[in-house]
Amino acid sequence: MLLGSDEVERLRRCEATRCEDVFLDSTRNRTQRFCSTACQNRTKVAAHRARVS
Repeated sequence: MLLGSDEVERLRRCEATRCEDVFLDSTRNRTQRFCSTACQNRTKVAAHRARVS
């Protein structure tokens, strides 16, 4: 049903490097980037460690 509607653009791929999951962006402004908080935290910790070292 989703694939035939205008909402197909809400299907996104997780932006985490080691994750290939697809998720439905249910945010109002369509800005969700990660499939879970675990992927988000892993990406942010890696960016922080790259900046610090």
